[in-house]
Amino acid sequence: MLSLNFIREHPDLVKEGARKKGEPAPVDEILQLDQQRRELVTRVEQLKAEQNRRSAAMAKNRDEAAVEALRRMRDEIKSLEQQAAPIESRLNALLLEVPKKPGRARFDVVTPQAIAAVRGTKWAVDAEGAKTSVFVVDGRVSVARPAGRGSVVLGAGDGVDVEPSGDLIVKRWPPARVTALMARLGQ
Repeated sequence: MLSLNFIREHPDLVKEGARKKGEPAPVDEILQLDQQRRELVTRVEQLKAEQNRRSAAMAKNRDEAAVEALRRMRDEIKSLEQQAAPIESRLNALLLEVPKKPGRARFDVVTPQAIAAVRGTKWAVDAEGAKTSVFVVDGRVSVARPAGRGSVVLGAGDGVDVEPSGDLIVKRWPPARVTALMARLGQ
């Protein structure tokens, strides 16, 4: 996956690379969502700084109006963070759709339990606790343990749960599990 900074700094290069590969690259939507997210994050940071300043001042002189102002500020921060969450999810999902830069031979995701190498176009890795789950929507993805103790190749609709021990077993994931994972990733 290309970094958001790279896409922000080189949108035309990313679009051209995707065009050459015949793949979509939602660069304009990514940049729009990135701008929205950055504006929300900036506003949250400003409010938190003001909230800290007022809290420190209130330690000396506590009045009901100041307490109420801090409550309103806290509520506004919470609201802005809730607005940012779906934007962040959608942005992350779109970043997965942007083809990697031309000329790079490999793209691997490494977690403590697994190494997943791209041989396809759309896939997801979910690392939680002592388990890494990999699911392929389109194409093929190779999944191996870091210590080289087995590997599998997943095709479209296949998934594997990689735990510290045990065999790597490729399974067809039920629609409910796929839907839950993709929803979490904003798809």
